[in-house]
Amino acid sequence: MKKTILTLSALAVALGLYAQPGGFGGFQMPKVDVRCSGKVADVDYAGDGEVFHRLDIYYPRVEKPAYPVVIHIYGSAWYSNNSKGMADLGTIVNALLDAGYAVVTPNHRSSGDAKFPAQIEDIKGVVRFVRANAEKYRFDTSFIATSGFSSGGHLSSLAATSGGVAALEGTVGGNLGFSSRVDAACDWSGPVDLHYMSCGRAEDTWNHAPEEAVMGFPFQGNEERFRALDATSYIDPSDPPVIIFHGTADSVVPCCQAPYFYGLLADAGVTAELHLVEGGDHGMGMYADETLCAMVTFLDRVRTRRYADSSTRLEKYMVPATGAYAVPDEQGFLGRWLLLDPISKPNRTNTVFTDSYIREVFSEQFFPGQLGDVLPKDGSKVRKLRWHAFDSQRFNVKLFRFATNLTEDRYGVIFWVATVVNCEEDIPDVRLAVGSNSASMWWVNGEEALVLSGDRRMVMDDGCSRRLTLRKGRNVIWGAVINGPGMSDFCARFIDGTGNPVRNITLSTK
Repeated sequence: MKKTILTLSALAVALGLYAQPGGFGGFQMPKVDVRCSGKVADVDYAGDGEVFHRLDIYYPRVEKPAYPVVIHIYGSAWYSNNSKGMADLGTIVNALLDAGYAVVTPNHRSSGDAKFPAQIEDIKGVVRFVRANAEKYRFDTSFIATSGFSSGGHLSSLAATSGGVAALEGTVGGNLGFSSRVDAACDWSGPVDLHYMSCGRAEDTWNHAPEEAVMGFPFQGNEERFRALDATSYIDPSDPPVIIFHGTADSVVPCCQAPYFYGLLADAGVTAELHLVEGGDHGMGMYADETLCAMVTFLDRVRTRRYADSSTRLEKYMVPATGAYAVPDEQGFLGRWLLLDPISKPNRTNTVFTDSYIREVFSEQFFPGQLGDVLPKDGSKVRKLRWHAFDSQRFNVKLFRFATNLTEDRYGVIFWVATVVNCEEDIPDVRLAVGSNSASMWWVNGEEALVLSGDRRMVMDDGCSRRLTLRKGRNVIWGAVINGPGMSDFCARFIDGTGNPVRNITLSTK
């Protein structure tokens, strides 16, 4: 059966059918709850007053002096010149905002306005604009990524593979003293190679109408000229990392585009990830927690690996445990802990962390001896994850920094922690006092002691257990912290019946 991207008439039908979050091209309802602290609308990035050269800027709710940037490009089969307000705002954009990225959503010229390479020239103009206006708009230009759905995925990918290609640079908006290269790219269901739309079959049965419209001449008989449009034509080892998402049931852009693109990138030595979404269609069924968290984790890994500096070094927050025993700090906080590498548990929002949800999640047996009296050894592995014994340099244990320095998942994860509190005699009438970001659950000697549910911020003594007795000898403390799209840390100590910290104890991991 012949497939097509979308003809003009089909596009109009699609807009009517899928004008909802997660629909074709990410077209959203006009009133989408964008989780931002502020928006700058209709910025003219080319300085020519044209609607197709305007962009919107969204800022995360967490206030910072500057933000890393993702430029997210709408899908339209290159037919639309004014869809920035429907650029996957309720899905991809919100996930990026929750993770701390400023998101730029630009318009670009349609196939009716100008022929290729006008569209990629516009996107490269946006990248240069971001760099040239970093101070004005609070952009951290040490990291700029592109992202896009469908034809936007094509332009996102092309921006990544064509860095330094003069024929595609253009002069849109000027700022020619600034680079248009990007540091990473996300491709959501993009038609990245128009010569592979029939998935390598000898007979090309594809209807090339959208790409013919953007190129301005027929595909048949001009196959070599069309290679200028393919993102795959420009792949070389200097390209930035690319993450690729595609639904196995995509009825608009064939799924074979994704593994083909991935294979070419891998062959060239380019860092790439491939995520095929089982049963996912063209936009529909693509935006589950797993895929959105995978996107954020990928971008975070690229950004932190490339731009790590002294502010993120782990030794500022924790150091490997030395000596048989440690003692609480002056306020009684427990600083020696065994930390397990983070376990992936994607959650788009922290609001799902109810008591029942937390208990259900933490009841799963993640590793042998879970909640047991015998702790794992420092350096031992379980499920390819490693245990680490650390002494915190601060009253709170910075799990987010721990994961960052492992280049592991930091969002949508579970952290398991454990320590041993040693007492020379029974200490009755004490309570375990904990603060965590986000939710957590705690056990003392195998018994549930405390649950902190909901979307929490790390506050000292945010929750306290019932009164209990620390017995003479070893007392095993287990904790599990779960987060969604935000930071993660915790602090824990024991307080006595008068609210004073318990300090006549020692800490160990054996």
